[in-house]
Amino acid sequence: MRYFSAQFLIAFAFIKLATAAAADSATIPVNSTSDDFDQPDNGNCTLREAILAANTNTAVDGCPSGAPGPGTVDQIVVPAGIHQLTIGPRGDDVAERGDLDLTDDIEIVGAGANTTQVDATELDRIFHIHSGITASISGLALRNGNAGSDNGGGINNNGNLVLDQVEVSANFASGSGGGIRNNSQLTVHNSLLDANITLDHGGGIDNHGDAIFSNSTVSGNDGSSLGGGLYNLGGMELTMTHCTVQGNSADAGGAIHNAGTLMASNNLIVGPCSGQIDVSGGGNLESPGNTCGLGTNDNHSVSGPRLGPLGANGGATRTHPLLAASPAIDTAASGPCTAEDQRGVARPIDGDGDSLDECDIGAFEAAENTMAPEIFIDDFETGDASAWQ
Repeated sequence: MRYFSAQFLIAFAFIKLATAAAADSATIPVNSTSDDFDQPDNGNCTLREAILAANTNTAVDGCPSGAPGPGTVDQIVVPAGIHQLTIGPRGDDVAERGDLDLTDDIEIVGAGANTTQVDATELDRIFHIHSGITASISGLALRNGNAGSDNGGGINNNGNLVLDQVEVSANFASGSGGGIRNNSQLTVHNSLLDANITLDHGGGIDNHGDAIFSNSTVSGNDGSSLGGGLYNLGGMELTMTHCTVQGNSADAGGAIHNAGTLMASNNLIVGPCSGQIDVSGGGNLESPGNTCGLGTNDNHSVSGPRLGPLGANGGATRTHPLLAASPAIDTAASGPCTAEDQRGVARPIDGDGDSLDECDIGAFEAAENTMAPEIFIDDFETGDASAWQ
């Protein structure tokens, strides 16, 4: 069984992409939120047109040509605004209609997930990453994708894809993978999978390849039969480090369904697992039960994780904050943790006021001295109504 640290694998993914981008590449600036490829040239450069220019290495309307040749990674720069997909029907595999097909190595950079949104308007899924492609997407919110009877409501990945500071929210698939269907190599960092729905399995993600999740939140997804938050297929590998899994639902494995190899360190898991963690690096916390097969350096059957609602708590993507006296504060496994949390806040912080800087479990690092003395032993002051007695 292969096992590397999540930090190593994430760094490797970014180094590989940066090395490829070092070759002569093109920068293609999007300057319109329209989706007008089916109209006569009008001098603008839409997101669809920019992807076509990068895929084909030819100028498209107002978009400059992508750079030809092996080893080039064209960068598409997407400004703030709501970029809607409106040209149908679905079923096209060259990005002219329906979803946005990436058929060449591409880096897509938005202005921030809180300001830059790609809205598929339920026309189709949002991105289809084709086989053999190296791609990265950062600083975007990807919403309202609908894969119909196919897989991957937001993204269907068949290449080597890195997501950083991305929100994949409110997408749907009758097939598996409400948010993402991964068939190859996927790295998710500092990101959010939220409110995605499938009628099959894998509400947030259906992993049929190798996937790495770090400093990310999986919240409020519905996996129907199996794996509300995350589904890991037999024979596949899923690595999770400093992630928060909260409020997901399915008939079994509301939080996580694992039939493959699951390696986990310092994750905050609320809701049941079906299948167990194979390799624990310690510091995992499960609430309220004991279903994930946690090890001796983990904590399970915790009655209340004391998480605040999903919201804007700083940084590019939404998070669940740790409330006062959360058992996740300063209780991560000893040793190195991720240098920053999902928001970019430096770790570790002395959250419990004992003058020791220690990391928190999950994607959120609480502020200094968050472990204030409790007035009510039933957790009244946190607003966690489930703990009131």
